[in-house]
Amino acid sequence: MTMDPWDRVEPAPGPAGSDPGGVSLWSIAMGAKWRILPGAVMAAILTYGALTQVAPLYEAETQVMLEVAPAPVIDIPNVVADQVGNVATLQSALIVMRSSDVMRAVVTELDLTTRAEFNPALRTPGPLDRAKAAIRALLPAEDDDVAAPRDPVSRTARVLRETVATRVLGESLIIEISAQSQNAALSAAIANEVAEQYILKQIELKTIAADRATAWLEDRTDELRRELEAAEARVSEARRAVIDVGQSVSTDLERQISELTAQIGQLTLQRDELAAQRTELTQLSDSENYVTLAAAAALPGLTAMIEQLSQLDRQVIELRAQYGDHPKTREVLATRAQLEQQLQDEIGRVLSGLDVRINVLDDRLDALDVQLRETRGGLLDSRGDDLSLQALEREAEASRDVYDRFALRLKDVRERSLFQSPGARIVSAAERPSDPVSPQKASGAVLGGVGGGALVLALLAFFRRPSTAVTRADEVHRLTGVGHVQPIPLMPRAATPLEMLRLMHRPKGANLDSVMRWFQLRLMPKTHKWSTLIVVTSVEEGDGKSSLSLLLSDTFAANDYSTVLINADPTGGGLAGLGQTRDYESLKFGFLDYSEDAMRIVERHVAVESSLHDRKENILNADVIIVDAQAMPMSSRMVEIGQMADHVIVACSWNQTSRTALQQCVSGLREVGVAVSAVALNRMPAKALPPLRRVARAAPRRIASA
Repeated sequence: MTMDPWDRVEPAPGPAGSDPGGVSLWSIAMGAKWRILPGAVMAAILTYGALTQVAPLYEAETQVMLEVAPAPVIDIPNVVADQVGNVATLQSALIVMRSSDVMRAVVTELDLTTRAEFNPALRTPGPLDRAKAAIRALLPAEDDDVAAPRDPVSRTARVLRETVATRVLGESLIIEISAQSQNAALSAAIANEVAEQYILKQIELKTIAADRATAWLEDRTDELRRELEAAEARVSEARRAVIDVGQSVSTDLERQISELTAQIGQLTLQRDELAAQRTELTQLSDSENYVTLAAAAALPGLTAMIEQLSQLDRQVIELRAQYGDHPKTREVLATRAQLEQQLQDEIGRVLSGLDVRINVLDDRLDALDVQLRETRGGLLDSRGDDLSLQALEREAEASRDVYDRFALRLKDVRERSLFQSPGARIVSAAERPSDPVSPQKASGAVLGGVGGGALVLALLAFFRRPSTAVTRADEVHRLTGVGHVQPIPLMPRAATPLEMLRLMHRPKGANLDSVMRWFQLRLMPKTHKWSTLIVVTSVEEGDGKSSLSLLLSDTFAANDYSTVLINADPTGGGLAGLGQTRDYESLKFGFLDYSEDAMRIVERHVAVESSLHDRKENILNADVIIVDAQAMPMSSRMVEIGQMADHVIVACSWNQTSRTALQQCVSGLREVGVAVSAVALNRMPAKALPPLRRVARAAPRRIASA
């Protein structure tokens, strides 16, 4: 898609620096130069004469360097924290140098109360002093003032503070103290004395702080010593109580528990083995597996009896095989039964012996279990006592640690109190100045001449240069002949069209909302058969046409008119990038961007071109089409659109747009066949606004056709 070229109509160039609406300052200066020059010369002469009557004022400087970390006499911390070389430290030093204590000390040391320059009471009363005295005489005198007159030292110190200045030299730790006086030698003496008094005050403050810290540390150390003695006494009493009771130590009880646990484990293992052996023998006896039983029991007697039983079994088998039921056979069977009974008795004795051993082990296990429980209970009691003792020992150790620290600190502070570093020293003392710093007669005369000439020029310009900007609606109507002129209130906190839109939706934007409804009532469509085309332009860029277009689109859309806003400003204007903002999704109207940047994007991307084509087709179905056109002069394409438009609105800025430029803009549009429907006088302050027209909050909405 290619964009048709828009031929811009540029204004004919005029002479450089010309202003069609008024007269420039340069032209006024050239026309009245023979009046401005004498005024400047006369002002220079008067200034020079006045400066000759002013007493000369001398200024001297003293430089003081702050020591960030002064070298200590002994290798211990200072009782007063060393200064840190930062802005706060330097500012604090500047304030202290001009404090009342330092000023009073300087006044007393140099006896400045006897000099009229610093003591107002010694000066000859002037007209202003007489007026103050007369007013003071009319007021009722306070008892304190009558009983105790003002201190001359305090009064002189206040005057002296005004003549003393301090400043930091660059990014260093050096402070320059400057003092002014009508006496050159006195100015140097004041500057040096301020530096010396500051150093003396620093030493005095550190000494006072050291004495206060020493006294506090002594009291605190004595208190900590008493706390330590009480804690150690509690530890000794707890240990003596444990010894007197005769309780076992936790370590001994833990060892006994370990031994008892090991014994219980061993006995339990033996009992389990005996029980398993008895169970095995019982099972073998019940099953008459005497061979395995003899091997398991490991008893020679059982083995012999089992062998005899086996021999008798063989004899019984042989006799039965030879003789059948014979007396000899019955005799052998009786012998076998007797032997088997002996075997059963022997097995019973073996099982009974195992039961006895098992019962003995059970009794020992029960006794050990009781002893283990008693030992564990004793261990719990012993551990509680140990914990109490350990707590007392920790408390005593903590008290000892704190006491040692305070004792060491107290000794350090006592040694430090013997010597205090001021933390500052004079690196350059003030010397008697040779030349006064004021008045500078030559430069003062030049400045007076320039000021006098500028004053004459300003007066001429004030009386000759009229206002050339539009400020009233009736004035716009008279210049342009447009029937509808609507002022738009100034919104100080809104710099962009979107901010204006957000502000209009808030209660503070009620006036702006009423103005937009006024436009909507006069520009709303007369019929629904075709769209209403509204073109918004301005005299110059920045007159608020983009904001007006956006607000009108939102107003029409809020009243159920299908609305499309078109950005037809080639430079983009205030609507550039509207489609990429977060507020774009909440807009109730359509938006098309035909700026040069947007057209270049359309030419590079086919998908964007097809999307724009679909959106263009929807324009024909819109009730209202608002075009944000370019500022004057308009291109030929925009002139054609303006000729087809139902309404054309021209925006101008209050007290900024020239009357001539506004008149030429409206006349130029009429000459090419563009009828201007209304003029929006933008950014008018609240004080300059006319009475607000009563516009209904709910404007007539579109009535849907059947």
